[in-house]
Amino acid sequence: MSAVAQRLARDELAGFLPHQGPMLLLERVESWDDAVILCSAFSHNDSANPLRVNGRLSTVHAMEYGAQAAAVHLFVLAESRRGPLAEVESMPVGKIVYLGVVRDFECCTEYLDEQPDSTLQIRSELISAAPRIFQYHVSASIAGTTCAQGNISLIVGN
Repeated sequence: MSAVAQRLARDELAGFLPHQGPMLLLERVESWDDAVILCSAFSHNDSANPLRVNGRLSTVHAMEYGAQAAAVHLFVLAESRRGPLAEVESMPVGKIVYLGVVRDFECCTEYLDEQPDSTLQIRSELISAAPRIFQYHVSASIAGTTCAQGNISLIVGN
């Protein structure tokens, strides 16, 4: 069993996600366990964020932040052989994880960039696992206030 650090920096996250450059939205993993991963991001403040429309970053994009956090969670679980991925040797970096379904997503603010220089906290909690489909409850908050939350399904494919 390989040990994966509890805290991971942006450059380490790039090894788990196909997203590179500005589409790698997360700054770091703050902590993780078998069920939950907590991440932080500053990219919602970046005027060059590729998800911006008309210069603003809609809160609906919190689901992409949550999906990236959940995908990293799947990779660290596989690498550590823990949780529902305990039997998996590792999940190859080339393995693709698709965002399949978004349900019950609630936006509590209009934009993620309403508070300049803020830190976006992302929490993704594994709520269900099947052989290739993993459901997460994701939430994004700034300064302790929830911006958005909902459920997503990730599908592991090739």
